[in-house]
Amino acid sequence: MPEENALDNVRPWRFGILVAPNAILINGIFSGVLSGLLRQQGVSEDRIGLEISIITLPSVIYLLWGPITDFIFRRRTWVIIGSLLGGLLTASAFLTRHLAATPAVLLMFLAAVCVQLLPAALGGLMGNISSAVARRKASGYYQATSLMSSSLITGGVLLASKHLSVASIGLSVGAVVALLALPALTIPEPAYQPHPDGLKKALVEIVHEFRATIVRWEALPYIALLAAPISSGAIMSLMPGLAPDYNVSTEQVAWINGFGGGVLVALGAYVVTLLPRSVRATRYYIAFGLLNAGSLLFLWLGPQSPISYFISAPLYLFTIGASYALFTAVLLDVMGRSGRSGSTRYGILNGLGNIPPVYMPALDGLGYKLWGPRGLSAMEAVVCAAASLGIWLWLAIAERNSTPSQHA
Repeated sequence: MPEENALDNVRPWRFGILVAPNAILINGIFSGVLSGLLRQQGVSEDRIGLEISIITLPSVIYLLWGPITDFIFRRRTWVIIGSLLGGLLTASAFLTRHLAATPAVLLMFLAAVCVQLLPAALGGLMGNISSAVARRKASGYYQATSLMSSSLITGGVLLASKHLSVASIGLSVGAVVALLALPALTIPEPAYQPHPDGLKKALVEIVHEFRATIVRWEALPYIALLAAPISSGAIMSLMPGLAPDYNVSTEQVAWINGFGGGVLVALGAYVVTLLPRSVRATRYYIAFGLLNAGSLLFLWLGPQSPISYFISAPLYLFTIGASYALFTAVLLDVMGRSGRSGSTRYGILNGLGNIPPVYMPALDGLGYKLWGPRGLSAMEAVVCAAASLGIWLWLAIAERNSTPSQHA
Protein backbone atom coordinates (compact mmCIF):
# COMPACT_ATOMS: atom_id res chain seq x y z
CA MET A 1 0.00 0.00 0.00
CA PRO A 2 1.43 3.46 -0.86
CA GLU A 3 2.54 5.54 2.09
CA GLU A 4 0.13 8.40 1.50
CA ASN A 5 -2.89 6.06 1.27
CA ALA A 6 -1.87 4.31 4.48
CA LEU A 7 -1.54 7.61 6.34
CA ASP A 8 -4.86 8.82 4.93
CA ASN A 9 -6.49 5.90 6.74
CA VAL A 10 -4.83 6.64 10.09
CA ARG A 11 -7.32 7.90 12.66
CA PRO A 12 -6.55 11.65 12.85
CA TRP A 13 -6.88 11.71 16.66
CA ARG A 14 -3.70 9.64 16.86
CA PHE A 15 -1.65 12.68 15.87
CA GLY A 16 -3.15 14.49 18.85
CA ILE A 17 -2.15 11.66 21.18
CA LEU A 18 1.39 11.58 19.78
CA VAL A 19 2.04 15.30 20.33
CA ALA A 20 0.66 15.18 23.89
CA PRO A 21 4.04 14.39 25.55
CA ASN A 22 5.46 17.61 24.14
CA ALA A 23 2.48 19.64 25.38
CA ILE A 24 2.52 17.95 28.79
CA LEU A 25 6.19 18.67 29.45
CA ILE A 26 6.79 21.99 27.70
CA ASN A 27 3.48 23.78 28.35
CA GLY A 28 2.12 21.84 31.31
CA ILE A 29 5.12 21.05 33.51
CA PHE A 30 8.02 23.32 32.56
CA SER A 31 6.02 26.46 31.65
CA GLY A 32 3.04 25.91 33.94
CA VAL A 33 3.70 23.86 37.09
CA LEU A 34 7.43 24.16 37.65
CA SER A 35 7.36 27.76 38.90
CA GLY A 36 4.92 26.81 41.67
CA LEU A 37 6.98 23.78 42.72
CA LEU A 38 10.17 25.85 42.76
CA ARG A 39 8.46 28.51 44.86
CA GLN A 40 7.43 25.82 47.36
CA GLN A 41 11.10 24.84 47.60
CA GLY A 42 12.04 28.42 48.49
CA VAL A 43 13.52 29.48 45.14
CA SER A 44 13.45 33.23 44.39
CA GLU A 45 11.38 34.64 41.54
CA ASP A 46 14.40 35.83 39.56
CA ARG A 47 16.00 32.37 39.76
CA ILE A 48 12.70 30.74 38.76
CA GLY A 49 12.42 32.94 35.68
CA LEU A 50 15.99 32.20 34.64
CA GLU A 51 15.57 28.45 35.12
CA ILE A 52 12.33 28.28 33.14
CA SER A 53 13.88 30.34 30.33
CA ILE A 54 16.78 27.88 30.11
CA ILE A 55 14.58 24.78 30.21
CA THR A 56 12.09 26.02 27.61
CA LEU A 57 14.74 27.32 25.19
CA PRO A 58 14.47 24.21 22.95
CA SER A 59 10.85 25.08 22.18
CA VAL A 60 11.97 28.41 20.71
CA ILE A 61 14.62 26.93 18.43
CA TYR A 62 12.82 23.67 17.68
CA LEU A 63 13.13 24.13 13.91
CA LEU A 64 16.71 22.88 14.38
CA TRP A 65 15.25 19.45 15.17
CA GLY A 66 13.73 19.08 11.70
CA PRO A 67 16.95 17.98 9.97
CA ILE A 68 17.43 15.32 12.65
CA THR A 69 14.00 13.74 12.22
CA ASP A 70 14.31 13.76 8.42
CA PHE A 71 17.21 11.29 8.52
CA ILE A 72 18.56 8.02 10.00
CA PHE A 73 15.28 6.60 11.35
CA ARG A 74 11.62 6.64 10.47
CA ARG A 75 9.85 9.75 11.78
CA ARG A 76 7.64 7.61 14.00
CA THR A 77 10.82 6.17 15.55
CA TRP A 78 11.95 9.69 16.46
CA VAL A 79 8.55 10.21 18.14
CA ILE A 80 9.13 7.11 20.25
CA ILE A 81 12.70 8.11 21.12
CA GLY A 82 11.64 11.64 22.08
CA SER A 83 8.76 10.49 24.30
CA LEU A 84 10.68 7.73 26.07
CA LEU A 85 13.75 9.86 26.77
CA GLY A 86 11.64 12.89 27.71
CA GLY A 87 9.70 10.86 30.28
CA LEU A 88 12.81 9.19 31.69
CA LEU A 89 14.78 12.42 32.01
CA THR A 90 11.86 14.28 33.61
CA ALA A 91 11.36 11.55 36.20
CA SER A 92 15.10 11.58 36.93
CA ALA A 93 15.07 15.37 37.38
CA PHE A 94 12.21 15.21 39.89
CA LEU A 95 14.03 12.52 41.86
CA THR A 96 16.92 14.89 42.61
CA ARG A 97 17.04 16.56 45.99
CA HIS A 98 16.13 20.01 44.69
CA LEU A 99 14.55 21.13 41.40
CA ALA A 100 16.79 24.21 41.26
CA ALA A 101 19.98 22.15 41.51
CA THR A 102 22.18 22.06 38.43
CA PRO A 103 21.64 18.32 37.75
CA ALA A 104 17.84 18.79 37.83
CA VAL A 105 17.97 21.80 35.50
CA LEU A 106 20.23 19.93 33.08
CA LEU A 107 17.98 16.86 33.07
CA MET A 108 14.85 18.95 32.43
CA PHE A 109 16.63 20.85 29.65
CA LEU A 110 17.58 17.55 28.00
CA ALA A 111 13.99 16.33 28.43
CA ALA A 112 12.77 19.46 26.61
CA VAL A 113 15.30 18.80 23.83
CA CYS A 114 14.01 15.25 23.42
CA VAL A 115 10.29 16.05 23.30
CA GLN A 116 10.94 18.76 20.71
CA LEU A 117 11.65 15.90 18.34
CA LEU A 118 7.91 15.18 18.39
CA PRO A 119 6.46 18.24 16.60
CA ALA A 120 9.26 18.10 14.03
CA ALA A 121 8.68 14.41 13.28
CA LEU A 122 4.89 14.69 13.36
CA GLY A 123 4.98 17.66 10.99
CA GLY A 124 6.83 15.49 8.50
CA LEU A 125 4.38 12.62 9.00
CA MET A 126 1.30 14.82 8.52
CA GLY A 127 2.90 16.25 5.40
CA ASN A 128 2.74 12.76 3.88
CA ILE A 129 -1.06 12.67 4.20
CA SER A 130 -2.34 13.10 0.65
CA SER A 131 -5.97 13.93 1.46
CA ALA A 132 -6.64 17.61 2.24
CA VAL A 133 -9.58 16.59 4.44
CA ALA A 134 -7.45 14.12 6.40
CA ARG A 135 -4.72 16.75 6.85
CA ARG A 136 -7.23 19.26 8.20
CA LYS A 137 -8.66 16.73 10.65
CA ALA A 138 -5.18 15.73 11.77
CA SER A 139 -4.33 19.42 12.30
CA GLY A 140 -7.45 19.92 14.39
CA TYR A 141 -6.81 16.95 16.68
CA TYR A 142 -3.09 17.81 16.84
CA GLN A 143 -3.84 21.26 18.25
CA ALA A 144 -6.92 20.31 20.29
CA THR A 145 -5.20 17.50 22.19
CA SER A 146 -2.04 19.54 22.62
CA LEU A 147 -3.92 22.47 24.13
CA MET A 148 -6.21 20.33 26.27
CA SER A 149 -3.49 18.05 27.65
CA SER A 150 -1.31 20.96 28.74
CA SER A 151 -4.28 22.58 30.49
CA LEU A 152 -5.35 19.38 32.24
CA ILE A 153 -1.86 18.46 33.37
CA THR A 154 -1.29 21.95 34.78
CA GLY A 155 -4.48 21.89 36.84
CA GLY A 156 -4.08 18.24 37.85
CA VAL A 157 -0.49 18.53 39.01
CA LEU A 158 -1.14 21.75 40.90
CA LEU A 159 -3.91 19.99 42.84
CA ALA A 160 -1.81 16.85 43.33
CA SER A 161 1.15 18.87 44.61
CA LYS A 162 -0.75 19.43 47.85
CA HIS A 163 -0.82 15.71 48.55
CA LEU A 164 2.11 14.14 46.65
CA SER A 165 5.86 14.58 46.86
CA VAL A 166 7.85 16.12 44.03
CA ALA A 167 9.38 12.70 43.34
CA SER A 168 5.93 11.08 43.03
CA ILE A 169 4.78 13.80 40.65
CA GLY A 170 7.88 13.36 38.51
CA LEU A 171 7.55 9.59 38.34
CA SER A 172 3.85 9.83 37.42
CA VAL A 173 4.36 12.45 34.71
CA GLY A 174 7.43 10.67 33.36
CA ALA A 175 5.53 7.38 33.12
CA VAL A 176 2.61 9.00 31.27
CA VAL A 177 4.92 10.74 28.80
CA ALA A 178 6.87 7.55 28.13
CA LEU A 179 3.75 5.40 27.68
CA LEU A 180 2.32 7.88 25.17
CA ALA A 181 5.16 6.86 22.85
CA LEU A 182 3.52 3.49 22.19
CA PRO A 183 0.74 4.69 19.80
CA ALA A 184 3.48 5.71 17.35
CA LEU A 185 3.96 2.03 16.62
CA THR A 186 0.55 2.02 14.92
CA ILE A 187 1.56 4.64 12.32
CA PRO A 188 2.05 2.81 8.98
CA GLU A 189 5.31 4.44 7.91
CA PRO A 190 7.82 2.53 5.73
CA ALA A 191 11.37 2.11 6.96
CA TYR A 192 13.77 5.00 6.29
CA GLN A 193 15.51 4.58 2.95
CA PRO A 194 18.73 6.49 2.12
CA HIS A 195 18.79 7.97 -1.36
CA PRO A 196 19.75 5.17 -3.80
CA ASP A 197 22.09 7.49 -5.71
CA GLY A 198 24.03 8.69 -2.68
CA LEU A 199 24.25 11.82 -0.52
CA LYS A 200 24.85 14.27 -3.38
CA LYS A 201 21.64 13.29 -5.13
CA ALA A 202 19.78 13.42 -1.83
CA LEU A 203 20.94 17.02 -1.26
CA VAL A 204 19.89 17.97 -4.79
CA GLU A 205 16.43 16.54 -4.10
CA ILE A 206 16.19 18.42 -0.81
CA VAL A 207 17.14 21.71 -2.49
CA HIS A 208 14.45 21.06 -5.11
CA GLU A 209 11.86 20.51 -2.36
CA PHE A 210 12.81 23.78 -0.67
CA ARG A 211 12.51 25.69 -3.92
CA ALA A 212 9.15 24.14 -4.71
CA THR A 213 7.82 25.00 -1.25
CA ILE A 214 9.36 28.35 -0.35
CA VAL A 215 11.60 29.85 -3.01
CA ARG A 216 9.04 30.66 -5.71
CA TRP A 217 6.95 33.72 -6.46
CA GLU A 218 3.60 31.90 -6.23
CA ALA A 219 4.33 30.87 -2.64
CA LEU A 220 4.95 34.41 -1.42
CA PRO A 221 1.35 35.31 -0.38
CA TYR A 222 1.02 32.00 1.49
CA ILE A 223 4.33 32.57 3.26
CA ALA A 224 3.06 36.03 4.20
CA LEU A 225 -0.16 34.47 5.49
CA LEU A 226 1.78 32.20 7.84
CA ALA A 227 3.96 35.09 9.08
CA ALA A 228 1.14 37.66 9.43
CA PRO A 229 -0.19 38.72 12.88
CA ILE A 230 -3.50 36.91 12.30
CA SER A 231 -4.80 35.37 15.53
CA SER A 232 -1.42 35.72 17.20
CA GLY A 233 -2.86 34.81 20.61
CA ALA A 234 -0.81 37.59 22.21
CA ILE A 235 -3.62 38.73 24.51
CA MET A 236 -3.89 35.27 26.10
CA SER A 237 -0.89 36.12 28.27
CA LEU A 238 -2.05 39.71 28.82
CA MET A 239 -5.69 39.12 29.75
CA PRO A 240 -5.03 38.19 33.40
CA GLY A 241 -3.21 41.49 33.85
CA LEU A 242 -6.07 43.32 32.14
CA ALA A 243 -8.72 41.79 34.41
CA PRO A 244 -8.47 44.37 37.27
CA ASP A 245 -9.28 47.16 34.79
CA TYR A 246 -12.61 45.40 34.17
CA ASN A 247 -13.24 44.56 37.85
CA VAL A 248 -12.73 40.83 37.33
CA SER A 249 -11.57 38.90 40.41
CA THR A 250 -8.56 36.60 40.61
CA GLU A 251 -10.83 33.56 41.05
CA GLN A 252 -12.80 34.46 37.93
CA VAL A 253 -9.58 34.89 35.96
CA ALA A 254 -8.34 31.52 37.19
CA TRP A 255 -11.45 29.85 35.77
CA ILE A 256 -11.82 31.78 32.51
CA ASN A 257 -8.14 31.88 31.57
CA GLY A 258 -7.19 28.64 33.32
CA PHE A 259 -9.00 25.34 33.01
CA GLY A 260 -12.08 26.81 31.33
CA GLY A 261 -9.87 28.64 28.85
CA GLY A 262 -8.02 25.44 28.04
CA VAL A 263 -11.30 23.70 27.26
CA LEU A 264 -12.44 26.55 25.01
CA VAL A 265 -9.18 26.66 23.07
CA ALA A 266 -9.24 22.89 22.59
CA LEU A 267 -12.91 23.00 21.57
CA GLY A 268 -12.13 25.64 18.95
CA ALA A 269 -9.38 23.43 17.52
CA TYR A 270 -11.70 20.42 17.48
CA VAL A 271 -14.38 22.34 15.55
CA VAL A 272 -11.92 22.59 12.66
CA THR A 273 -12.24 18.84 12.13
CA LEU A 274 -15.97 19.35 11.45
CA LEU A 275 -15.73 22.18 8.91
CA PRO A 276 -16.98 21.43 5.36
CA ARG A 277 -14.14 20.39 3.07
CA SER A 278 -15.41 22.45 0.13
CA VAL A 279 -13.74 25.61 1.49
CA ARG A 280 -9.95 25.96 1.47
CA ALA A 281 -8.07 26.11 4.77
CA THR A 282 -6.72 29.56 3.86
CA ARG A 283 -10.28 30.94 3.67
CA TYR A 284 -11.22 29.46 7.02
CA TYR A 285 -8.01 30.73 8.61
CA ILE A 286 -8.63 34.31 7.48
CA ALA A 287 -12.31 34.11 8.49
CA PHE A 288 -11.43 32.97 12.01
CA GLY A 289 -8.77 35.68 12.13
CA LEU A 290 -11.52 38.25 11.57
CA LEU A 291 -13.74 36.56 14.15
CA ASN A 292 -10.84 36.60 16.61
CA ALA A 293 -10.38 40.34 16.04
CA GLY A 294 -14.13 40.85 16.40
CA SER A 295 -14.19 39.07 19.76
CA LEU A 296 -12.16 41.95 21.20
CA LEU A 297 -14.74 44.58 20.30
CA PHE A 298 -16.47 44.05 23.65
CA LEU A 299 -13.27 44.90 25.55
CA TRP A 300 -12.54 47.78 23.20
CA LEU A 301 -15.96 49.44 22.86
CA GLY A 302 -18.00 47.91 25.70
CA PRO A 303 -18.20 49.13 29.30
CA GLN A 304 -15.20 48.53 31.54
CA SER A 305 -17.10 45.97 33.58
CA PRO A 306 -16.93 42.20 34.11
CA ILE A 307 -19.57 41.52 31.45
CA SER A 308 -17.27 42.80 28.69
CA TYR A 309 -14.47 40.55 29.91
CA PHE A 310 -16.80 37.55 30.30
CA ILE A 311 -17.94 37.90 26.67
CA SER A 312 -14.64 38.74 25.01
CA ALA A 313 -12.32 36.31 26.75
CA PRO A 314 -14.21 33.06 25.95
CA LEU A 315 -14.84 34.13 22.35
CA TYR A 316 -11.19 35.08 21.96
CA LEU A 317 -9.96 31.77 23.35
CA PHE A 318 -12.36 29.71 21.23
CA THR A 319 -11.40 31.46 17.98
CA ILE A 320 -7.70 31.22 18.87
CA GLY A 321 -8.05 27.45 19.20
CA ALA A 322 -9.67 27.19 15.78
CA SER A 323 -7.06 29.52 14.28
CA TYR A 324 -4.17 27.48 15.67
CA ALA A 325 -5.56 24.31 14.09
CA LEU A 326 -6.21 26.07 10.79
CA PHE A 327 -2.70 27.53 10.81
CA THR A 328 -1.33 23.99 10.91
CA ALA A 329 -3.71 22.95 8.11
CA VAL A 330 -2.59 25.90 5.94
CA LEU A 331 1.04 25.11 6.70
CA LEU A 332 0.64 21.51 5.57
CA ASP A 333 -1.07 22.63 2.36
CA VAL A 334 1.72 25.10 1.62
CA MET A 335 4.39 22.51 2.44
CA GLY A 336 2.93 19.84 0.19
CA ARG A 337 4.38 16.32 0.26
CA SER A 338 7.01 15.79 2.92
CA GLY A 339 9.54 14.04 0.72
CA ARG A 340 13.02 13.92 2.27
CA SER A 341 12.92 17.31 4.01
CA GLY A 342 9.36 17.47 5.33
CA SER A 343 10.23 17.88 9.00
CA THR A 344 12.78 20.60 8.24
CA ARG A 345 10.40 22.55 6.00
CA TYR A 346 7.60 22.11 8.53
CA GLY A 347 9.83 23.59 11.23
CA ILE A 348 10.79 26.57 9.09
CA LEU A 349 7.22 27.35 8.04
CA ASN A 350 5.89 26.84 11.57
CA GLY A 351 8.61 29.17 12.83
CA LEU A 352 7.02 31.95 10.79
CA GLY A 353 3.94 31.66 12.98
CA ASN A 354 6.09 32.13 16.08
CA ILE A 355 7.14 35.62 14.98
CA PRO A 356 3.90 37.57 15.75
CA PRO A 357 3.60 36.27 19.36
CA VAL A 358 7.04 37.76 19.98
CA TYR A 359 6.26 41.36 18.99
CA MET A 360 2.47 41.59 19.39
CA PRO A 361 2.50 41.66 23.24
CA ALA A 362 4.83 44.66 23.08
CA LEU A 363 2.61 46.32 20.48
CA ASP A 364 -0.50 45.64 22.55
CA GLY A 365 1.31 47.02 25.60
CA LEU A 366 1.99 50.20 23.63
CA GLY A 367 -1.74 50.46 22.95
CA TYR A 368 -2.37 50.25 26.69
CA LYS A 369 0.23 52.93 27.37
CA LEU A 370 -1.24 55.32 24.80
CA TRP A 371 -4.98 54.74 25.26
CA GLY A 372 -5.48 52.75 28.44
CA PRO A 373 -7.17 49.33 28.84
CA ARG A 374 -9.31 49.78 25.72
CA GLY A 375 -6.22 50.61 23.72
CA LEU A 376 -4.69 47.20 24.36
CA SER A 377 -7.60 45.26 22.84
CA ALA A 378 -8.03 47.91 20.13
CA MET A 379 -4.44 47.50 19.00
CA GLU A 380 -4.75 43.72 18.77
CA ALA A 381 -8.12 43.88 17.00
CA VAL A 382 -7.07 46.49 14.42
CA VAL A 383 -3.74 44.85 13.57
CA CYS A 384 -5.31 41.39 13.31
CA ALA A 385 -8.23 42.60 11.18
CA ALA A 386 -5.98 44.68 8.91
CA ALA A 387 -3.61 41.73 8.39
CA SER A 388 -6.52 39.38 7.67
CA LEU A 389 -8.12 41.67 5.12
CA GLY A 390 -4.81 42.61 3.49
CA ILE A 391 -3.70 38.99 3.05
CA TRP A 392 -7.17 38.00 1.86
CA LEU A 393 -7.00 40.64 -0.90
CA TRP A 394 -3.49 39.56 -1.88
CA LEU A 395 -4.52 35.90 -2.03
CA ALA A 396 -7.62 36.72 -4.07
CA ILE A 397 -5.49 38.51 -6.67
CA ALA A 398 -2.79 35.82 -6.66
CA GLU A 399 -5.24 32.93 -6.96
CA ARG A 400 -7.08 34.60 -9.81
CA ASN A 401 -3.84 34.55 -11.79
CA SER A 402 -2.78 31.02 -10.81
CA THR A 403 -3.81 27.49 -11.67
CA PRO A 404 -5.99 25.48 -9.24
CA SER A 405 -3.03 23.23 -8.38
CA GLN A 406 -1.18 26.19 -6.91
CA HIS A 407 -3.89 26.98 -4.37
CA ALA A 408 -3.34 26.15 -0.72
